[in-house]
Amino acid sequence: MTLTNPLTSVDFVTTSRRAPIYGMAFPTSFTGAGGSFSKNEGLNAIKAGIIQLLLTSRGERVMRPSFGVNIKNNLFEPNDSDTLTDIRRSIIETINAYEDRVAVHSLSVTANPGDLYDTTIKVSLELALKNDLATVQSLEIIV
Repeated sequence: MTLTNPLTSVDFVTTSRRAPIYGMAFPTSFTGAGGSFSKNEGLNAIKAGIIQLLLTSRGERVMRPSFGVNIKNNLFEPNDSDTLTDIRRSIIETINAYEDRVAVHSLSVTANPGDLYDTTIKVSLELALKNDLATVQSLEIIV
């Protein structure tokens, strides 16, 4: 009786293979071909997901109360370093919790201190896929 080793026919996945990343484009639009939604792939799909993550307020998503960042709640807070530091910390914690495929190279959160009536917050991110750290892309959001 000859026993065969079941592991001889198993293909092991290596880290050199890269699975494609697909997602729905944000903002959503139609492609026109059959009424389907347009989609993104690769780092652009992840950037669209991060935009949704940053512009979603916590508690806004059903069954995911901790999803999102409360940037909009800080629009009328004092324009000081403590507020901007809290926003920066919240962004880093949320990206680490919900988007573990990216590495954040730099994060800048600024407000316009010269104008008392300008309540915008500008978030600038430089990020890369963890499996391709050489390709860094920028993302800028103004809330």
